[in-house]
Amino acid sequence: MSHFRRVAARQVRHVSSYVLNRNLARRAMTMTMTLRPHQKHVAAAFTRSFSSTTLGMPALSPTMPHGNIVEWKVKEGQAIKPGQILCSIETDKATIDFESVEEGFIAAILKPNNAQNVVVGDPIAIMVEEESEIAAAQDEAKKLMAGGAASSASTPASSPAPASAPASAPSSSSSSSAAPSLSGSMSVVGMPALSPTMPHGNIVEWKIKEGQAIKPGQILCSIETDKATIDFESVEEGFLAGIIKPNGSQNVDIGEPIAIMVEEESELAAAQAEAKKFVSGAAAPTPAPASTAPSASAPTTSSAPAPTASVPSAAIKHHAPISPAVYHTLAEHQIDPASVKATGKGGRLLKGDVLAAIKSGSARKLSAAPSTATAVAPASTSTSTAPTQIATSAPSSSTVGQTVVLNEPSVGRRQRSYTDLPLTTMRKVIATRLTQSKTQVPHQYTSAAVTMDALLKFRSQIKALGANASVNDLVIRAAALALRDVPELNVTFDSKSQQPVSVSGVDISVAVATPSGLITPIIKNADQKRVSQISEEIRELAGRAKDNKLKPHEFQGGSFTISNLGMFGISEFSAVINLPQACILAVSGSQTRVVPKPAVEGQPQQFTSSTSMTVQLSSDARCVDQAATGKWLQAFSEYIENPTLMMM
Repeated sequence: MSHFRRVAARQVRHVSSYVLNRNLARRAMTMTMTLRPHQKHVAAAFTRSFSSTTLGMPALSPTMPHGNIVEWKVKEGQAIKPGQILCSIETDKATIDFESVEEGFIAAILKPNNAQNVVVGDPIAIMVEEESEIAAAQDEAKKLMAGGAASSASTPASSPAPASAPASAPSSSSSSSAAPSLSGSMSVVGMPALSPTMPHGNIVEWKIKEGQAIKPGQILCSIETDKATIDFESVEEGFLAGIIKPNGSQNVDIGEPIAIMVEEESELAAAQAEAKKFVSGAAAPTPAPASTAPSASAPTTSSAPAPTASVPSAAIKHHAPISPAVYHTLAEHQIDPASVKATGKGGRLLKGDVLAAIKSGSARKLSAAPSTATAVAPASTSTSTAPTQIATSAPSSSTVGQTVVLNEPSVGRRQRSYTDLPLTTMRKVIATRLTQSKTQVPHQYTSAAVTMDALLKFRSQIKALGANASVNDLVIRAAALALRDVPELNVTFDSKSQQPVSVSGVDISVAVATPSGLITPIIKNADQKRVSQISEEIRELAGRAKDNKLKPHEFQGGSFTISNLGMFGISEFSAVINLPQACILAVSGSQTRVVPKPAVEGQPQQFTSSTSMTVQLSSDARCVDQAATGKWLQAFSEYIENPTLMMM
């Protein structure tokens, strides 16, 4: 048995070493490309002196590790516009069109049609802004694909290496960022995938210290996933040699090294030295060639940087408010807004106006002011219309660190402040999943008004007997029984086979609001549980959900979701389907209305008050038709309006 265990551990070390070397190589690359928001890990880059953008394989699904290029919809050299489809990409869920978010030209396609298993973030194409830059970008793309980008990136084309420089200099500089060699029984511990929808995790707290012996099943650290904080347990025994990601490390990608383990205590010192090399190599920037010892014939004047001179400020003035995007574009290109024709409402200057003026050549450069001050000018204390000067560093192709002053009217405006709130991992994943559901799932909605009088009376009766059940508990019970009666809605959608799958058990997911986001603990086999059991279980699960103590099996899965906003007085709302489920029920608050009594012949019409509740069922049209949803709502209403049926 120990033989098999050692073989398995050896395989884990091989895979971990590969992950370590791959991540180190990515860190050592020259990241000079313009990144999209979704390009978090781009595996290659190239050196260029033109306005190019590297398109990476987009993450079109939260559980997508890689994708396949099905077909390119554009050709090399073709002009593209925002919203134009670039290519079709097969993810782990479906085949999705990848659209461009900006205009330009496709200079080169790095991954052709039918390219398989392209890792998210890997370069798939190169874009340029101007047609004249296509040829240069294509040359760089050929170097990149042939492996020549690394050699060309070591020395910029504009500054050739001195003739006296030793031939071994490039290799010595590149070796400083090479992956540390793992010898003996050293193994790398990578960030585990503790949730199927977890793109990365945060290290909350390490439970053991460096040098400490560990056993299988012992907790190594607490990791915050997109759903909850989960303990990460060791699967083998050994010693924790070095911690690569300390407490509080944020957005650590799946598979990225977080620690190094060894089997023998005698190997701790060597492993700790390797861990220190890894941490310092990943964090420290690549040393500049000037830091090495100069040769005898090399000029000594170029080794010391020249002092930075103050750059004259330039004032950007406009009669109408300027948005941050417009201001940034004006500052970056040093354009006088007075020379740009404004086409926005009320004379507003749009970003497109500035770009059009730059392209046509009608934009006039700002005249530099004589002042060399780069600090923020103090605001005027008078009540005149003097503008407030705000200094902002604006990058330029010709001048680095140039300061641009924006003059904005401040009459009648108070100085406003703001605080950046950190976006939790859970909220990021919620946003991704909701976007995926709304864009990929054909939602259909069916509503019904349910009379609550009998249910409220029934709840008062069982509460008098000691059963503290809420309206939500009774709604869960009624929904579970309706699913048992109408099993057509108790289905999920399999993205791989593109077919609905019938679920045997009635597992109800209940949306619970927590400080970090929304989570859906599951009441399993809800149709087989009494109201009191459902009440106790949902209270216990909701309490642990708010403390981030849920285990993965307690919130992953489910066949039907209920979202209840009735306690907030919401009269009606629509819920987004919780993938891969096919249905979600939006429960609103109860409202008292005046309704007519049944008419009696020969007597005037009588009226009475009645309490009703509106529920809206969102369903996936690929799995459920509206006839089935109507049948289910009818069964649900029957249980709510005759609550004694739920006791049978």
